[in-house]
Amino acid sequence: MPILCLEANWNGKRPSSQSVESTLETLCGIHQDSAVHLWCNTMEELTYSLRDMTYGFRQGTLYLSFHGLKDSILLASGQRVGMKALADLMGNRFAGWNIHFGSCNTMKSENAPWFKKTTGARILSGYITSVGWVQSMSTDLLFLSEAYRYVRPSHLKKRMLFLYPDLIKLTGLVIL
Repeated sequence: MPILCLEANWNGKRPSSQSVESTLETLCGIHQDSAVHLWCNTMEELTYSLRDMTYGFRQGTLYLSFHGLKDSILLASGQRVGMKALADLMGNRFAGWNIHFGSCNTMKSENAPWFKKTTGARILSGYITSVGWVQSMSTDLLFLSEAYRYVRPSHLKKRMLFLYPDLIKLTGLVIL
């Protein structure tokens, strides 16, 4: 199951030593799969990446790696993009996909179940707390690796809680 990763600059500089690209390389090596990594720092880049670009994947994981706030991601420009706006951009283009918000607080939202239903996501996941870079990267790597094996959200959630209960509690990872 390939991964499409959209990432914003973390520290205002590109290239940055803070990037999820190494996590993607690790996952692709372990699972013999492919990934596409795109920088999305502006609304135009995000729109193109979510609505207009063709990737050739029927299903996969959409990994959104941004700074976040409650119910939203933050672009490098500082622009806030809420779940409703993201769902409008996506339509049903990612139906059947896993969608993971690798961003602080984004899943702290009453819109999360609506977002999952509207986009047709198979699994929706992300954080309900502010999470540090290293904790987020570690959790993302473990979560995305387990997501290769488990199709049902309930099975994936049980597996993650069984293996990493302290990490789930520390990071506030939520799996719908």
